[in-house]
Amino acid sequence: MIESLCVIDDEEIDIYQVGRLCKKSKLIERFYSFSDGREALEHFLDFENSIVKFDGSFPPKVIFLDINMPRMNGFEFLEEYAKLPVEKRVCKIIMMLTSSDQAKDKEKALKHDEVASYMVKPLTKENLDTILVKILKS
Repeated sequence: MIESLCVIDDEEIDIYQVGRLCKKSKLIERFYSFSDGREALEHFLDFENSIVKFDGSFPPKVIFLDINMPRMNGFEFLEEYAKLPVEKRVCKIIMMLTSSDQAKDKEKALKHDEVASYMVKPLTKENLDTILVKILKS
């Protein structure tokens, strides 16, 4: 069982879809989302309060991160996340889940150590199950 999964995405339909698939998988205990990279980063900066706010399920064990978002896009989030103190950078499994099928975006994303995979939307049940099983085995 994976304690928590977070989606950072500005598209409500994509958040809903991932949440629904997570619920059906029965492998995720807690699911939550942030509407852009800035909002998510603020929770990592306010780490102790976020632990309380999310009833101990913060930080997420897995993050699904979109690229194209307002205020702070996925790449900007990754750059700022990498600057956090090591004790606040405990989520080591970040999956890029984006509408961009551009090779340059995939290459740029996978250069970040925390990024484990790059997927083009929409997320399918089969893709999610494969990802979750790999995570549980590691």
